[in-house]
Amino acid sequence: MTNKEKFILLRKGIETAKELQDKATEAEDLIFKALDDLGVDSAKHNTAAENASNLLEAISCYIHYGEYSIDGLMKEIQKAYEE
Repeated sequence: MTNKEKFILLRKGIETAKELQDKATEAEDLIFKALDDLGVDSAKHNTAAENASNLLEAISCYIHYGEYSIDGLMKEIQKAYEE
């Protein structure tokens, strides 16, 4: 493979990553809109997640880094909804 071909692949990889990141950002925005529609202010609710101080951060940490757990998040979201 020539250097030119490597740069073409590199560019394509960067462009693909950007497209996927845009889709991930859109999906995350939809999650927070859904919470808002449920009346859950995720920034106001505490969390048991290790590296987050509120539910909003815990959800973002789960999405971006796989921290905490989906089961833990769902329990906390349900609790926040019921309050």
